Amino acid sequence: MSDTSQGPGWWQASDGKWYAPAAAPPPPGQKKKFYTRVWFWLLVGLAVLFGGCSAIVFGTAKAVTDAASNLSTSDGINSGVAPKDNPGCVKSPPSYPDQQKTHDCVALPDGSASINGTTVTATGWTRSQDSIGDSSICADATIKNNNTSTVSYSEFDFKLQSPSGTVNDASITLEQSLGTGDLVAGGTASGRVCFEDPGQTGTYVAIYKPSAFLASRAIWLVQL
Repeated sequence: MSDTSQGPGWWQASDGKWYAPAAAPPPPGQKKKFYTRVWFWLLVGLAVLFGGCSAIVFGTAKAVTDAASNLSTSDGINSGVAPKDNPGCVKSPPSYPDQQKTHDCVALPDGSASINGTTVTATGWTRSQDSIGDSSICADATIKNNNTSTVSYSEFDFKLQSPSGTVNDASITLEQSLGTGDLVAGGTASGRVCFEDPGQTGTYVAIYKPSAFLASRAIWLVQL
């Protein structure tokens, strides 16, 4: 910048000052390239941010939809079927402590109950003593996977509610135990399920709840 021209190419601005050729403004009618403008990069940033948020939102929505489709009744799952409409449950069961009418499937007379795409059968509820005199309440259990995909099972999905209202987990059974594992579509597992005997007389409520994410329970009312 100078108060006077310093040679060819120098130009005079509206402030009366002379500027070197390198500082010359663009010729009239010629605009800066769009990618050199600040607003262009701001728009690019907003587009990337919006695209990322959209991907997260639509990705989450798809995950929820996929999860819901995996619980459809077409896959043999009865989690959305009320017990009164489920042919694998007693239509009008008697009342019992902590009864959950919209989620409990009371077993049929043959000892079978159908929940979450599986048929669970528990029969032969008896008291027995081992060689050291400890008393247990045991049953013979069978689980059949009616789903089109693999499911997990465990003897520790069973609990036993005593007549006084205490709820006990299954005990470790060394012989003929139902155990823990996975069942492919159509697979079956069988074995013993046992509980520590509280020594009470009356109606016991045996409970099978295989999922922490589904409220469905299979129920057996056992008189001992």
